[in-house]
Amino acid sequence: MRSAIIGAGGIGAYFGGLLARDGHDVTFVARGAHLQALQTGGLTVYSQRGDFRLESVRAVGATAGLPVQELVVICTKTYDNAGAIDLARPLVGPETLLLTLQNGPDPIGPLAAAFGDRVLGGACYIEVFIEAPGVIRQPSSLADVAMADPRGLAPRLEGLVAAFAAAGIRARAESDARSLLWRKAVLISAYGAVAASSRQSMGALRASPEAWALLQDVLAEHEAVALADGAQVAGVAAGAAQVAASFPDGNKPSILRDLERGKPLEVDALQGYVVASARRLGVPAPKTEALWALLKLLDQQNRAAAR
Repeated sequence: MRSAIIGAGGIGAYFGGLLARDGHDVTFVARGAHLQALQTGGLTVYSQRGDFRLESVRAVGATAGLPVQELVVICTKTYDNAGAIDLARPLVGPETLLLTLQNGPDPIGPLAAAFGDRVLGGACYIEVFIEAPGVIRQPSSLADVAMADPRGLAPRLEGLVAAFAAAGIRARAESDARSLLWRKAVLISAYGAVAASSRQSMGALRASPEAWALLQDVLAEHEAVALADGAQVAGVAAGAAQVAASFPDGNKPSILRDLERGKPLEVDALQGYVVASARRLGVPAPKTEALWALLKLLDQQNRAAAR
């Protein structure tokens, strides 16, 4: 399968690396020092599910002149969607599938506006990050992918899941993209809001009765919004709390890692989307709104400092 990974950071490099290791024709689209390291030294992955190294990978910073792909995986931050769409355009032909492995309840929307109904929704459950240019660290055993077609279960989706599974990726197909994406967003948005606004990892949150109660309240608000939006997620808040309780003490959501590194935050696609949906649907979400306001301020500070 000829595939391009647009945004070959932690998530893209990890899953793309597994596909390349299994013999698939994979092009990594990256930038900066990470791109240079991939081009000159290959890809190294340290993972609790098994370390591996690819001595040589195809890594590019631009896509003009590349052949049309069978699969394009979008792994960029949601605020980089305009650039990701531009990079994807030369790679998309009549039979190309696009898979978004991005955050938020609606990453499909902007991509579908550009590429139509060939966009598949994806949710990956993984803690992974760039430890150094060309080096990926995946510190937990959780590394799952779920995919869904917004129109219902498509025949090609099953083949894609099978290819991922053969490469060593725990993958599954679902028939309801809205529910799939909301189910993940409830956990990562609520957990990210509490962790990033307090600048605390899971161990500290779990050790504080007040912080843990806040997280459960925010999870419940998120579930109420998702249900009002038509997602089949009854009970997801309780399940998400159980999942969060199983995380290692040092676990940090990506929005907290971005905050600590001075990067922009995906607050608009996560907490901002939840708040806008709550207002549109008439669902009270006061604690989510308060944390969103704090995260907007932190995001503005990071963006200003980076100028």
